[in-house]
Amino acid sequence: MFCWWRVELRGEPLQSPRAWRIALGEDPRGWDAWRDEGFVAMGWEELGDLSLLDHDEFVARRTDLLEDVTTASRQKELEQVWRFRSQIHEGDRVVANYGDANILGIGTVVGNYYYRPDTTWGHRIPVRWDDLTARSIPGKSWKQPLARLTQPRFERIQSAEPAALPDTQPGSGRHLEFPFTEHSFDLLDALHDEPTKQIYLAHKESFRRHIEWPFQQVFLKIGELLPVPIQEVMETTEGLFGRILKNDFGRGGAWDHYWGAFYPRGSKRIASAQLYMRIDHEALEFGFDIGEYAESIQARFVDNCQRHQALLGQLLEGVFHDKQLTWGARTAPEGSGDSRPTWHEWLADPEQHGVRVAVEIPRGEAVRLGTDPMIRAILDLYERLFVLVLLAVDDDPLLAISEHLGEATLTEEAEEEAEPRKPLSEIAHITGLSAEQLSRWVDAIERKGQAIIYGPPGTGKTYLAELLAQQLVDGGSGFAELVQFHPAYSYEDFIQGIRPSVGTDGVLKYAMVPGRLLRFCEKAAARDGRCVLIIDEINRADLSRVFGELMYLLEYRDREIPLAGGGPFRIPGNVRLIGTMNTADRSIALVDYALRRRFVFLNLRPNYEVLRRYHANTGFFVGGLIATLKALNQAIGDRHYEVGISFFLRQRLQDELEDVWRMEIEPYLEEFFFDQPDKLERFRWESVASQILIA
Repeated sequence: MFCWWRVELRGEPLQSPRAWRIALGEDPRGWDAWRDEGFVAMGWEELGDLSLLDHDEFVARRTDLLEDVTTASRQKELEQVWRFRSQIHEGDRVVANYGDANILGIGTVVGNYYYRPDTTWGHRIPVRWDDLTARSIPGKSWKQPLARLTQPRFERIQSAEPAALPDTQPGSGRHLEFPFTEHSFDLLDALHDEPTKQIYLAHKESFRRHIEWPFQQVFLKIGELLPVPIQEVMETTEGLFGRILKNDFGRGGAWDHYWGAFYPRGSKRIASAQLYMRIDHEALEFGFDIGEYAESIQARFVDNCQRHQALLGQLLEGVFHDKQLTWGARTAPEGSGDSRPTWHEWLADPEQHGVRVAVEIPRGEAVRLGTDPMIRAILDLYERLFVLVLLAVDDDPLLAISEHLGEATLTEEAEEEAEPRKPLSEIAHITGLSAEQLSRWVDAIERKGQAIIYGPPGTGKTYLAELLAQQLVDGGSGFAELVQFHPAYSYEDFIQGIRPSVGTDGVLKYAMVPGRLLRFCEKAAARDGRCVLIIDEINRADLSRVFGELMYLLEYRDREIPLAGGGPFRIPGNVRLIGTMNTADRSIALVDYALRRRFVFLNLRPNYEVLRRYHANTGFFVGGLIATLKALNQAIGDRHYEVGISFFLRQRLQDELEDVWRMEIEPYLEEFFFDQPDKLERFRWESVASQILIA
């Protein structure tokens, strides 16, 4: 009881915060990430995420891994990873060190263990760095990854005098100034000769120090230096790097290369276009490719290349006039000899040649290439190759390409094709709604981000949605698209889902394919102007199931969430959604309340003045028709089921009116008045023709 009172009421911990020393080993290059991102970390990513494991489950996973680890020191390291995950708690103090005596920083643990996949130092704990004073204090076993510090020892570290440490920045030594050495390629030679998990684990620290860490540092720096428009489209921090060990269900295989890639935000590295970098035993390579699980992306890319071949060939001739570039697959197709396609040959049929475009630097040159020249060369190529990413992710890429290149040629053509903005006064004249009401509706869409235009059939809801979309897009770099919902429409159609496809090798694959909304948002993220998605007949689908995570994002527009199928998703700030709802199909009262509060609802009723204005010059007198429609809607007696006017907006209405009434109006009335035959007979064509066709 005493213990509960101290912990719960006074907020005191059960035990005093402990102190830990966590080492970066001999190589301090990870310190920049630890310091800037606020964490401490340990390796052995092969263990995977430990956050939900108990100790017995960890032991089982460790046992599987120990089959390939024979040294006692490696076994102790695995145990220390579990200690790191289970014994360090919020409020504990940490000391980061490297080498025999070098203190880099002192901090406080501010959260729980978490796991970051696809990166070195994947096991992490968040830390607030309180003291970044460099110190030098020799200590026993300081190279061990993790050790508990006694309180007196921790206090001596805190009170130690500042000291100048060896330079930890790239450029201080050959292995930093020149990212890759002969030893890097010797390691890759060994892996190429025997691509096994055992070889990798036996030399794991060497692989880390001479391949993975320098590779990641160069690549992350390139991500920081990419132009902002490219960073807005491409993921440059998360999930960038592959792994050398294969996920081959325990068979112990390994890849003979290491690689990383920037890829479009919201997708995955292996399922979209890539600006990649790769190193194997022969060369350092960097360029453009499309992931093996990106069939739909590749299909779009090939289609765009072929549709715009002549224009692209002319516009990009200077961009890709580079003898270093290799066009097509890494291995030349059989029967082609050593010949490689030219830029124009490749553009005509990238699927046949292979979509890859790259610069290959042989190992002899790569070891002489310093960090700065390497970064500049890769950065320059990525800026040029970004147009290929746009060809892969954008259904209509010409405007985005011209903006990226700063060219006027394509921009002018695109602007000529863009829908001109309609003034509200013109929309008011067309629809019969007041300019003041339309202005309020536009403001409401801007404020909420999404709206539903609802009303009975035939009131022009879809047409009005298209007019409002033109007003919002404003003829700039934005665009508007329309999708129609139906009872079979699903989450997989709208957000993302697994789709079977046959690869070029004839093998059936099941890839996670983005749905209509994800493709729309991906395209909108690359534009500056408003982008409007019109969802016609939105209420015909099961909205709670179709929208999925979108329900959350509609309310919290500035946030990002992980999708069920993987990958983060957010709605770009320039996206607006306009739905249309036919209330005769489903009353607004039946729409899920959680969905209703996320939209503004704009009610559209039959407007007879529009009918009168439309036929002012057609020669058809609408007085009798309007009187009949008013009487009919009064008999219906429910505003959700009224008959609208769009049925009668026809130039040859005099000749077509009887067919319209018999074949479109009467079937609707037969369903509505099924239990009121007297009302139905009052509005049969034979009964109303004389009233409507008044001369």
